[in-house]
Amino acid sequence: MPSPRIGQHLERPPVRVIEELPVAPLELDPYLSVSAVCSYTSFSRKQLRRALGDAVDPLPSFTVRARIYVRRSEVDAWMQRRRTAAPAAHAAVQWGGEALSHQGG
Repeated sequence: MPSPRIGQHLERPPVRVIEELPVAPLELDPYLSVSAVCSYTSFSRKQLRRALGDAVDPLPSFTVRARIYVRRSEVDAWMQRRRTAAPAAHAAVQWGGEALSHQGG
């Protein structure tokens, strides 16, 4: 195909409009079992059951044949909603009963 000359107009490809947001393939956003969610979040089973039954903002889940499944993206979104920023005034961390201050260096 010859190069365009000065003054020649190139044809532009048609603009594609996406009507819906793309959905991640299942391989990238799998359904997790209760034990997989516990491993992924480091929650105990008791903590996870509380999260699933939370009255204000329960962790979204699916029940299939008495088994509970949660999409990984929903776990991430649920956790993100609970993210809190540590106040700048908190320079000490409580660990094992001792206050440890951050040492720059």
